[in-house]
Parts: sequence; structure tokens; C-alpha cells
Amino acid sequence: MPSVNVSVDVTSPLINYAGNWQLGGADGDPGTVNYSMQTFQYCQVVPCTASILFNGSEVHFVGAWRGNSGPWQVDLDETTYGPFAPAINQPPWGIFQVDKYNRTGLSSSGPHMFTVGNLPPTFWWTTDINNTADFVIQDDSHAFSYSPVTQWDADLAILALTDFSQNTGHVTSANGAEATLEFMGDRVALYGAVGDIGGPYSVSIDGGSPALYSSKTKILHGGNLTQQMIFYADHLPAGNHTLTLTSEASSSSDFISIDFAIVDGTVNTGATAPPGPSPSPSEIHSLSKGALGGIIAGTALAISSICLLLLFLWRRRRRGAVKLDLTEPEENHNGEGGANVGYIPYLVTPFEEGRGADPPRYDALSNVGWDTSSRDAVGLVSRASRGKGDSSLPATTNKALYREIMRTNPKDIEWVPQARWVVDGNVWTSSGVAAGSDMTLAFVEHLAGPQVARVIRGWMEIPEVTEKEDPFAVFHGLV
Repeated sequence: MPSVNVSVDVTSPLINYAGNWQLGGADGDPGTVNYSMQTFQYCQVVPCTASILFNGSEVHFVGAWRGNSGPWQVDLDETTYGPFAPAINQPPWGIFQVDKYNRTGLSSSGPHMFTVGNLPPTFWWTTDINNTADFVIQDDSHAFSYSPVTQWDADLAILALTDFSQNTGHVTSANGAEATLEFMGDRVALYGAVGDIGGPYSVSIDGGSPALYSSKTKILHGGNLTQQMIFYADHLPAGNHTLTLTSEASSSSDFISIDFAIVDGTVNTGATAPPGPSPSPSEIHSLSKGALGGIIAGTALAISSICLLLLFLWRRRRRGAVKLDLTEPEENHNGEGGANVGYIPYLVTPFEEGRGADPPRYDALSNVGWDTSSRDAVGLVSRASRGKGDSSLPATTNKALYREIMRTNPKDIEWVPQARWVVDGNVWTSSGVAAGSDMTLAFVEHLAGPQVARVIRGWMEIPEVTEKEDPFAVFHGLV
């Protein structure tokens, strides 16, 4: 079973502090810049403890050796280790981001309580999970629901909150307001902001007993830290789960924010998320999939066009500047009403599915010599393929949007998840921009031979790859 490291900063609500802890760096300590995220806390009186409850097979805490470091001890599952003395012969400026204590070989079957008597800047632990593939669920996904909707605000500018993932987030200061996340798998991590405007909240899984946290904490120079883990759970049973976060705000200055969640990437996809419309913030603050697809498609078209232009110039040069006719019209009655649409020797179609009516003359491939398509243009190619009577069309597409495109495009496509490009007769499909250039150069080699393709590769500085070299299928958890 694979393992994953989970790291939390000292500002995390998952850490429970007891004692007179002080915000590190508030006195102008020049060593602050050497800490992870430039955050740390310290305690100069006894007793002071910092505790965290976790599931996992090992645990570490990372801190610093400074001139004022004192003795400390660790309690792990009711067993005490230490006390430990400060490091000796350390430089006067200190030693930072030191793994001050770790314990491995812990049982992965149950939770562990880890407590230190002096504050580390970072806790991290190792836990066994079913797999290491992650799937990110943004706050404006229909996997999230908010109740009552009127008590949640998606306008981050009101609170001057920045650096949220994809510039979207949901915030509430209403006591009892709930956010619910539907997901599958054995683990979930929820992220939000911590700092001055934080507040108390509780989280439960599948209607179980809620755990109480607070995202209000002191940040050096004030403000907030975004994209911080505010809840984590693993070793959940397989299947569907419901996470419920409830605001326990006691005043209008207590704000609880939700940025995104990370869950098991092998069982959670865009296609498996609950149906329903997505709220509007993603349309306001980030590029839509259509806009992103348009950018990718336009870039792929430009690269493909350059490659084919170089092939044309090479042929023209070899033929002594004799005019090369790329249209070669011939009688072909395939259009509506028997119109002559002509013969198209090369058709490059980085076409965005769903953009509107099909471009003219694209309604059949029987009058096309070769079609090189990138990304979701396969939807267009599929319609043309059906016009020829083909039962299925092998094709691939952009791996980041693979599941969404597979769900929304025609079902007569035989999807190939791991491939830079796929060839089916006179139809070539690729996986986006870089793969589009690889496919185009392979197409040039198919037409003009390896020597010509090698020359063009040298001009454009594009290395040679095969159609099976597709690391992004693994990256996006498709294989």
C-alpha cells in the first residue's frame, strides 16, 4: 500500500496549543525568514504543549536550534520520550528546519496523539493510503453545497482575500452555516484561510461526532495565510462519504473560509461528482474549460500550421519553386443539396466541441485526404466518421480535461487514455499543444519521410517521441 506525507504549518487549526505561546518574529527576529513559510511560535514558560491527532505509520516535527532553545520532551500515545537537550556547537545564528524528532513503524490501524513540550514550526506525518493519485475539488464545484446559500459569500474582494486557488472561495460569518462535500474514497483534506479573520468551526464525516477547530490565529504582520489545511481525515471506509463543516462563529468578525478539497484521484472524477449546476464564481474569476480549450486549440493550430508550412516550403524548394497546388479540386457531391464541396487534402481541426454550428464543408471526411485533430476536435471528427458509416473511432485528447471530454463528447469514440497521438486511417488525433506538434511532425514523416521530419525538428527544436510516450496519463491518474 503506498504512503503519502502530510505536512501542516504551525498556524494549522489541526494543532492544539496549551500554554503561553508567542508569535515568532513579532519582535523583529531576523531569523524569521529561515523558517518554513516564515512562521513559528515559541513558549518561554512551563508548561507549554502542542498536540496533534493523526493516522499514520510515522511522525516528524521540524523546528530550529536557536540560542534560546531549551530542553523539551515528546509524548506519543501516552509514552514519554526525552527530555532532549538543545543542540551543542551550533552557529550563533541558529540551525533552521531541523527534523528535531521522528518516530517510524507506528501502527496504521488507529489514530495517534503526538504532543511536544516546545513548538515545532512544522508537523508532518506519514500515512498509508490506497493510492497517491490526488483529485482537487474546487469550492465552486457541484460536489460542494452550501446552506443556507444566502449566508455564504463567494466575493473574496469584500474581505480583501487573495491567493485562493483559482481565485475562488466561499466565506461565512453566520453561526450554523454549513458546507457539505460529497466525495468517494479513503481520505479527504480540506483547505481554507487562517489568520486574523478566522473563526471556530466543527467538521464531521458521515454524520459522526464533530471535531471542533478554529482558523483564527496570529500571523506575523497581521493578515491571513491562504491554502492552509483546515481538516484532514484518512483510513475511511471505501465508498461514498459526506463531509460537513459547520460554522461556530460567535461574532461578525469570525469568518470561516473554504478554498478547495483534495480527495482520492482514482475514484473521484468530474464524471463521478454529483450532478447539478456550478455556481458562478468560477466564471467570474477563472478561465472556463471552453476558454482554456480555445487557447490550447489555437496554439496547437499555430504549431501544426508551422510544421505543414515548413513541409510546403521544403517541397517547393525541392521542386525548383514550381507552384504546388494544395486544393486539387475534383467533383464530389457530399454537401446538402448536392453542392460541390471539393477535395481537401489536409484538414487541421483544433475545433472546440460545443462552440456552435460546424464549420462549412466539415460534415464528412470522405472528401478529406488527411485530418489531423487536436483535443476535443475529436467530437467533430466523430460526427464525420459516422457519416462514413464507421462504427467507432479510436482517438485521444487532452489528459487534464480527459474525463470531462469523454463524458460530454459522442459515445462512438473508442477513447485511448495513454497516447500522445492516435492514428486511425486518415484521421490523426492528439493530446493538446505539445502532443499536437509531435503528431504533426509524425504526420510530416508519414508524408515526406524521416529525413524531412528530422530537418523540421531541427529547425523547430522539437525532440522526437513516439505516440506511446504519454507521462501525463499517469500524472492525471488515467492509468
